[in-house]
Parts: sequence; C-alpha cells; structure tokens
Amino acid sequence: MQLHKGEYHTFRQAYDNLLKYIVDNHLKICGNAYVYDLVSYLASSIENQYVFKIAIQVE
Repeated sequence: MQLHKGEYHTFRQAYDNLLKYIVDNHLKICGNAYVYDLVSYLASSIENQYVFKIAIQVE
C-alpha cells in the first residue's frame, strides 16, 4: 500500500514507487491494483491536498 498526497498528475510517481518496492523486495503481483480517494475534490478544492491510497495485491 502506498499513500499519495498531491495533485492527480503527480500520482504516477507514487505508483512507480510502489512498483519499485515490489520488485526490490522480490514480491509477485497476484491481483489487481486499486486506488482509493481518501481526500478528493469532494473534500478539498486545493488539489495538492488530495490524498490517494494505492494498493496492489502481492504474494
């Protein structure tokens, strides 16, 4: 799981960091990737305060 705080267009960096962690720790992706909005445009009008949780199932 990876948390990302910031604008939508900077999300890719957090996703890439999670993938690097998976590779570096010799884990195997065995499921889907999910992104959950924890703080989005519904809660804040300031994009750099958005918070997302990225989860990928591994074994």
